[in-house]
Amino acid sequence: MQAMEGDVVLIPPKYLDELKSMPDSHFDFAQGQEISLMSKYTKTPITELVTTAMRNNVGPQAEWKSVTVFPKVPLLVATTGGILLSGEELNSNEEWAKICIDYLNNVFQGGGKLTVCPTFLQPLAQFFIPELYRIKTCMKKANEIAIPVIEKRLKNMEREDFQKPNDLIQWALDLSIQKGPVNLQEQVECQLMGALGAVHTTSLTFTQAIYGMKPPVREPHAR
Repeated sequence: MQAMEGDVVLIPPKYLDELKSMPDSHFDFAQGQEISLMSKYTKTPITELVTTAMRNNVGPQAEWKSVTVFPKVPLLVATTGGILLSGEELNSNEEWAKICIDYLNNVFQGGGKLTVCPTFLQPLAQFFIPELYRIKTCMKKANEIAIPVIEKRLKNMEREDFQKPNDLIQWALDLSIQKGPVNLQEQVECQLMGALGAVHTTSLTFTQAIYGMKPPVREPHAR
């Protein structure tokens, strides 16, 4: 029968076992999905980022290996998702992803410690929580890396032939310009907060999905 992606062959259920036993050279589900989803045009940049990030964080080995998932997942997520949040130039800086993760960890850990203190003691307790000092260090490093990139973007926006990238830097700048002069410090904080929300939730979801795999699903992936 005809479908949007081309010819589709309907197979009776009695042939499913035979199809499942066929080698990938004859029946490749992944290749079929790539054709159906037009992967060449719809996800190539992200696919390349995921492949590179997996090699850098997990290793290039093709054989099965044991990995402690969660410590590696945030960096994987920050590296792959960062191109949408921080843009290509900022995302290509390896130190930026590490700063985003350090910022995330210190915010949650420091905030958690401060929360258990009585409200009237919190103004004093903040000076005894190391993570709150580390947040300031993260901000300093983030400013050193991100501000030149943002300034370059602002300068490029003055050109008539400038084409706006589809990333958080541009979205935040467009919104800020409507309200008045651009505050570079606020722009950096916007990038860090964007990463905080995206990396934290995605990392937890990814990790839960990995550990939540039941044996019938997990074992074929392991092979």
